[in-house]
This record gives sequence, C-alpha cells and structure tokens, in this order.
Amino acid sequence: MSGPMIPPGVAVFRSRRLAVYYDAATLIDKSVEIIQEPGEILKVSPKASTRRVGDWLVKEGRTNLPGIVKRTLKPERYRKAWAAAWHLRAHGVSVPRPLAYLERRVFRLVLGDAFVCEFLWGHASVEDYARAVIGPHPDIAGATAFLFGLADAIRGIENAGAYHADLSGKNILTRDGSQFSLIDLDAVSLGVPYSDEARLKNHVQLYDSFCDFWPDDVLIPFIERMSPDPGRIEPWMHRVWKGQRERRNRTEAIWRKEGRRAQRLFQP
Repeated sequence: MSGPMIPPGVAVFRSRRLAVYYDAATLIDKSVEIIQEPGEILKVSPKASTRRVGDWLVKEGRTNLPGIVKRTLKPERYRKAWAAAWHLRAHGVSVPRPLAYLERRVFRLVLGDAFVCEFLWGHASVEDYARAVIGPHPDIAGATAFLFGLADAIRGIENAGAYHADLSGKNILTRDGSQFSLIDLDAVSLGVPYSDEARLKNHVQLYDSFCDFWPDDVLIPFIERMSPDPGRIEPWMHRVWKGQRERRNRTEAIWRKEGRRAQRLFQP
C-alpha cells in the first residue's frame, strides 16, 4: 500500500505498527510523544477528536469497524489535511505548520490516524474578529480593507490549485485582520478545477458568514473582488443571495431539530 506523497522536508518512520510522516526538522520521538499526550480536548465529533498539546493541535480519527475498513481501503481520504498543509504552504498560502501524520496499523489494516499541526495562539475566526473588532457599523474603508485582504487570501487558495469545500468564516483565522490562515484542511482537495459551482459554494459560505451584520454595500465589492468576471456581478449576486437563503434555511432546520434557537436571522 502506497503512503501519502512525500514532499521535500518530510521524513518517514515505519514499523510493524506505525507509519509516521513528520517534519524532518524535528525528531520522530517528539512527534510520537505529542500524539500520545492526552492534552486539552477542544472538540469531539462522531468522526474525530481534537485536542491541544502544548503548542500543537492533534486531530485524531475516532475509529470503529466501518472506520477501519474505510481507512484501509481509501487511506488517501484521511491524509488530505497532511497533503493539503504541505501543498498550500509551498504555494504561499498561510496554514498551521504541519508537524506529523501518523497511522496505526496491524498488518495491512489501518486502525487509526492522527494529524499534528501548529496551534495558532491569539487567533480568532474572521467572523469573530469582524464582530468584535470591526463591529456592525464600521467605517467603509476599514471594512473594505479587511474584506479585500481576506478576498486576496482566498484567491491565493485558487491560485495554488486547491479547493476548500467548507470556506465559511469559522475556518479562516486571523490575529490582526490583515493576515489570514486556513484551517479544517480535511475539506481541501488538490488538483481539481475551480468550477463555477465550486466558486459559488465558497461565495455563499463567505457571504453567509458576514451578511447578518454588514450591508451589501460592503459585501458586494468583497464578492466582486473574488469573481473572475467582475463586470457581471449583478447576476452572480442573485445566485449568491439565493444560495445563502437556502443554506441558512438548512442550518436553521438542523438547529430546530437539535432544539437550538437560531442565533442569527437572515436579513434580505
């Protein structure tokens, strides 16, 4: 079974029970030690648990029998964050520094995996940053500078030959409002064409992140800056508005099913 593509700067350790791909600038013992530490749990989902261990973030797959079968048959699906991190950094896109990717094995079975990357201290999602620092009634120049910087960072992802399928504000972090880092790299695909359908999905996600507290006078130029055909922004925005309403309706339906109140209301 072939391993993930090994970019320059990556070392590999293999044993009967482990395969570890790690930053060659560090020691293998450090990578394995970090993965074994319990750390501070940050998030738990049916598929994975995420924890902080010192200055590192560890995302570890939660495995059961179906998960073992999937990891064994399609291991590349679970290596996406590792591959994306190295690819994007090589193309100038800011992402947390990847330290290691580990697979636990018995014979040819992949029992589990873990991805270790840098923990971004002092960062907030762009949604939280905009809400807390810029506020709902910013000066147009300040809001535009923030959003144009974000738009340029997002175009850098496209230029790197990558597509992030969940490009909502919660998956883009910033510390100062001018530099942006991409997270949730499991959702990144490499070497796929950035189709109009993919671009529309991203624009809907981003518009939905900000439309509750910023008017279209601010948001339309933001979307236009990311558009390959800015001269036709009006018909494109109608598709974005329609997609955002549908996205918000789906989200609020899930909230109602889970017994949660909608935290934001769509403003037409």
